[in-house]
Amino acid sequence: PSPVSAREPRGDQAGGGGGNGVARSSSSSPPRGGGLHRSTSGETGRQCTGAPTNVLKGRAVETWLNHTLTQSLSKPDAQTGGRLPGAGKEMQALLEYGVDVAGLERLGLDAALAERVYRAMFVYSQGLHAILQEAVGRAKNSSQALLVLWRAFTAVLDHAGQNEQHGAESLAALVQRGNEEEKLRVEAHYRDQLVSLREQLQVATLERRNLQDEVQRFRDDEARFRSESAMYRNENQTTLAKYEREVKQRVDAEVRLLDKTRWLDALQEDLDKERALSKDLQALLQDANSARETAQAELDVLRTQIKLQDAQASAYKQSALEAAQQRQRHEQQMVQSKQNLDRMVSRIAELKEQLEQEGEFTKRLAEQNSNKEREMRKIESQYEDELHARRELQGERDDLRS
Repeated sequence: PSPVSAREPRGDQAGGGGGNGVARSSSSSPPRGGGLHRSTSGETGRQCTGAPTNVLKGRAVETWLNHTLTQSLSKPDAQTGGRLPGAGKEMQALLEYGVDVAGLERLGLDAALAERVYRAMFVYSQGLHAILQEAVGRAKNSSQALLVLWRAFTAVLDHAGQNEQHGAESLAALVQRGNEEEKLRVEAHYRDQLVSLREQLQVATLERRNLQDEVQRFRDDEARFRSESAMYRNENQTTLAKYEREVKQRVDAEVRLLDKTRWLDALQEDLDKERALSKDLQALLQDANSARETAQAELDVLRTQIKLQDAQASAYKQSALEAAQQRQRHEQQMVQSKQNLDRMVSRIAELKEQLEQEGEFTKRLAEQNSNKEREMRKIESQYEDELHARRELQGERDDLRS
């Protein structure tokens, strides 16, 4: 496309030099020579045919123009990757450039004037292409000749209409104003997106901080639960040691009780022997009675001691039962503490996963932000290149005037 095109294609489909624009036209142009004569003869034939033929030819010209613009749009670039935006729709290229019938009607051009514009594009592009091909083929330096002719043609396009209508705005000024409006629109669009992305990044950072505080709080709770669990374990070990001491004392008391019982049995045997001997030893009856009374007194004392030991044994049994119940309660508390600890650990793991997901989302937002900034820099560089090229053309046009 030349610098005087009324509207640049969407998706930053910027052309190279003038030679590229002519080469692109050659992909869909007819064979060399006779382009202008065929266009002139076509205009004469259209004046002689009826309305249906004009409609068909107008449709054919519109199809040819759409096909040519489609080839321009289908060149691969960084955004479309060689794919035509909205491929498959009828007259999509005209719609992309904004020169379809509906778009021109919105700009105030009726269908008849739009058809005249289409035919003019067809006729003059084919004729200029054929003439340039013929001139370049005869020139010694084809590239330099093509560049000179193309610059002159663009200068004529810029100033031909202005010379005919004094005071009217030139095509270059119109193109420059359109480019400035497009640049303002693109800058406003990406500025809004950048503000939105910054707000989302601030929200994500705040949520990340809240999650970090919650994770720290859960870690403190975990440490507290661990300390309480260790304290309960120590209390349980102390209770078990007390219980073992009580059991050992009870065993010792039972052993002493058995010893006293055996001793009582021996005394009872001695008493029986003394009673047997009492019949023969009447003289020793008084001594035996006194010994018996003494033994009976000792027996009472021993029975009293046995009762006391039975009472102590029952007390020991009661304390052992209480210790067992307390141990069971401690075990239940330990089980509950372990369950709470497992739940807290699972919750901490879930929060860690959420924190990692938030980190990945923040990275993606940062990457998207960097991509947007690169696109903005690319648009600015393209705008500066276009402005530089227009300044060079302005300087060359001034030189040609002088």
